[in-house]
Parts: sequence; structure tokens; C-alpha cells
Amino acid sequence: MDKNKPFLSVAMIVKDEENNLPRCLESLKDFVDEFVIVDTGSSDRTVEIAKKYTDKIYFYQWNNDFSAARNYSLQFPTGEWVFIVDADEEATEEMKKGLRDYLKKLPKDVNTVYLPTISYLDWSFEMQEVASSARIFRNGTVRFENIVHNQAIYQPKVDYAPFSLLHYGYIWTRKLKQKKHARTANLIREHLKQAKDINEKVYYLVQLYKTETVSPHYWSHVRVGWEIANLITKVQTVPTIALEFMYIFGMELISNQIKEGEKLLNACLRLAPEYPDPYCGFAIKYFNEREYQKAYEFAKEYFRVLDAVMAEKEKFTWTINSLKERDKIAGIMVTTALEMDDKEYVDKYLDEVIEMKDLNLKATFIGAIMLVFSKKSAEFFEKYGYVFEKILEIAFTNRIGFPMKDLLINMVKNRVVISERAISLLKNFPVSNKLEFWLREKAIKPDYDFVYSYFLSDTPEDNFLDIYGIPGLVFLYYLKKDYYEPENIIKWLHSLSKKTENALFKGLIEALIGDTYLRLKNVRNALNYYKKAAQNNPLISKFIKPIIEDLKTTLIDLDIDGVADDLWKYY
Repeated sequence: MDKNKPFLSVAMIVKDEENNLPRCLESLKDFVDEFVIVDTGSSDRTVEIAKKYTDKIYFYQWNNDFSAARNYSLQFPTGEWVFIVDADEEATEEMKKGLRDYLKKLPKDVNTVYLPTISYLDWSFEMQEVASSARIFRNGTVRFENIVHNQAIYQPKVDYAPFSLLHYGYIWTRKLKQKKHARTANLIREHLKQAKDINEKVYYLVQLYKTETVSPHYWSHVRVGWEIANLITKVQTVPTIALEFMYIFGMELISNQIKEGEKLLNACLRLAPEYPDPYCGFAIKYFNEREYQKAYEFAKEYFRVLDAVMAEKEKFTWTINSLKERDKIAGIMVTTALEMDDKEYVDKYLDEVIEMKDLNLKATFIGAIMLVFSKKSAEFFEKYGYVFEKILEIAFTNRIGFPMKDLLINMVKNRVVISERAISLLKNFPVSNKLEFWLREKAIKPDYDFVYSYFLSDTPEDNFLDIYGIPGLVFLYYLKKDYYEPENIIKWLHSLSKKTENALFKGLIEALIGDTYLRLKNVRNALNYYKKAAQNNPLISKFIKPIIEDLKTTLIDLDIDGVADDLWKYY
């Protein structure tokens, strides 16, 4: 680098940044010609560290005005371009390799360059936000205004460069969070007292709202939120930061079932259809409301819009908050695509569900996906058996349980066939009672009758019925009817009727005998037993009456469902 004729200078204002500064300067030193560092009152090793990289260190008496400090720093760079960087940021490898040559090739009438910033929100670096801002300026063409969240007043033309900065400043300890909240909130309130117009007021109220979200007092940010919501209804245009607010506050209202939240998301979508966040919001909303068709459509749109933004993130000048929800939308996408039988989107996002780091989120979607399988046919299992197996695999690996009863009942009912690996995995999941244990064995071996050979091997049938009562009888009938001749079922039911004096129990037995005669197409006997059942057990008469009406009116078509299916669902 030619130190006598700097091409690219970095201008920084710092205070107590000994933990961040080395990482930042190390990432910049190989492609930057000059560091200008203005210290605003450090009491740690910040200045000592800075001296290892530059002798252009200046001191500024802090006066609660970020723009004043920033403008002070701008008088010292001598490079053709000035790059504004904060100590809690770091250059990416792409920036190190490409930014310098990119700037050299820009036309002479370009004075301002936007760069995307990827802000990490936790130390796993999984949660992040992205926004692009003006960062590089031809020397002498920029100044800053406003005491906090200072805004660059720059000259055109503007270019958008595809080189990201990494920002670690949002990963706060509780102590630092409280300190930053108190300082920033007070500065914003001071500035709001002199806000020049309504758009400026909206801008800084949104900054205050975002700051107050880390306040220990919940209602402080809610009050600001409602003030903004009321204010933006009175203007024709809003600053782009208001779109971030519409999403964040809209989602908070929706989570509390307040209808204005949906209005804010709709307004956000109308004003900026190229913004991914409202699609994310609606996908989550409709998924939570079990409106899978709508959730599916919004999840698809979210990924379409997000992919377009991320391909040119340097051009997106407000924060994409929904990046931290990407895993959740991937889970929604897989779950709803399964429901919609859209194999393309199941396959496209399944790996993202499998690789989720958040175990609570992973557990949520394992449960949701298994719920879909609990309602599907044997043909569906055949088509998506690989998904079923993978979900079982990650549930087993991560020791994540899920409700099994409905899934197993469906597998038994539809004689579902699954892979040997899925069978092996299913056997290792705990069951909550003996009924679930039997169902699991029956699901694994659908052609084997376990009713007596296993399930009742140590529980005589009479004892079983004493324990489980009417639901137990429905359960036994439902299973026996597919494996025994109707005549034998009738004999079995008559034998049970002789053993009980319970009118309700007798009524249920008579209804099931009616069902069995219906299978034999013996309408006369079916009607007789249904009528007896209704008399003995008024509780099930609501299930019987529609069948009796159908039988009275049909002459030829006897394809009528009996009462057992409804009783099965009921009990």
C-alpha cells in the first residue's frame, strides 16, 4: 500500500472498546491505507490497542452527540474514500478480497457507497438481521446529523456494493443491555423534543420503540408502539424504518390476539411488497391458527421474496428482522407442504428442519409434522415414508417425544406399511400406557392379531372392560371387526350383554350389534338393535338417529357407515 497517497481511510469513534477493537482492526488492516481513530473518553486499553495500528489517534470530549463526534473524526482522513466503521464490526473475507478493487472501478460521479451489515443477535450466530446503509464516501462529501442514531447527509450518485460487514454489537450482556438502554433512550427523547417534522418524529419514535424493547419495563415499549401506530395513520408516506415497526409491533399485537396487528402487517405488505417480513408474519399467524393453506402460501412467498433480497442485500436499506425466524418458516413450509401434498417444497426445506439448532423449535415441528401423518392414508405414508423416517430419526437422536396415540391409531386403521428403519426407531419411543404400547405393536405388525395373543395375555377381557369401560369396548370392537367374521362378532357381543346389567353398556353393545348386521346388509335386524340401543343408552342416540333415518329411506344402497366410527372418534 502507498502510505503517501492513501486511497481508502477508515474513520472510527470509540470508547471502551478493548474487547472489540483488535478483531475489527485486524480484519481491516490488509486493505485499508489509513486508520483515523477518535476516542471519546475510554478508561480501558482502547487507546493502547489503537496505537498498534495507527498514530492518527485523536481525542474528543463526549457531549452526548454522536453526530458531533462523527463529524469531528471526518476532518482527519486523507484518503480518496472514507469508510465509516464501528469497533464492534468486522470485515468479511469477501470484503477483504474485493472492496478495494471495486472502489477503484467506480465512475467519478459516484460519491456514496452502501454496504450490507449482518447483525448477529446471539453467540451461536444463528439469529441475525440484515440491513444496508451508506458507509463509504468520497472524502469531503458527507456530514452527520442528529445526536443519536446519526444520519449521513451525503451526495449522489449512490452505488450498492455486495460486501458485507459483520456486526456483533447486539449481543449484549444483561448489564450492558441496561446501560445502553438508559443512555440511548434518554438521547432519543432529547432529540424528539426538537424533531422538525412528522417523518423525523416517526423515525426517532421507532428507534425509541426498538430501544425500549430491551427495557425491564414491558409497557414502556408498548406505549411507544401505540403512539407510532396512531401517528402513521395521519401521514401519506413514512420513513422505511416504519416498515420494521409495522412488522415487529404487528407480530406482538397478533400474539396477543389484537386485531390491529393484522392491519399493520397488511399495511406493511401494501407499502413494501418486496419486504420479506410481513410474509413471515402472516405465515406464522396462519400456522398458529391451523389455517395451513394460507400459511403454506405465505411461507412460499416469504422464501421467494427473501431469496430475491439476499441476492442483492446491499440495496435493501432497512432491517430484515425476519431472518431470525427463517428456521421457523422452514418448519412451517415443510409441515404445510406435507398437508398440501407438495413434495417439491417438502424436499426443498426438510434439511433445514433436521438441522435446526433450537431444540424447542425442532420439537414443535416434529410434533406438527407427526400430526399431519396422523391424518394421512397408507398411500401418503408410501409417498413420504422417507420424511417419516427422518423425523423419527431426529426425534430419537435429540430425545424429543411427541403425542403418539393419534398417529398409531391412524397407522393401525389404514394398515400403514413403514420401513424397517422406521420400525426400529418407533420401537424405541416411550409410550404413556399399555393401550399405546399395543397400538404401536399393531402398527408395526398390521397383519398379526394382538388382541388376545399380546394385549390381553395378562389382562383378561372382562378385566380389561372393567378398567376401560365403554371406550374399551369400542376399542375392542373396532379392532375385532376387521379380523373376525360378522357372525362371530355378534356372538361375542351377545355374550358380553349377558354379563352386564348396566343399561348404558347394553345400549352400546346393541348399537355395535346393529353395526354388524348392517355389514351383513340385514336392515331389519340392524334397525331393531339400533332402536334398542337408543332406548337403553340415550347418550349415543345422537349417533344412531341419522343412521336409522338413512335406513328408513334407502331401498338399494346400503353403503352406510355404522355408529362405530363416530363412537371411536368420540371416545
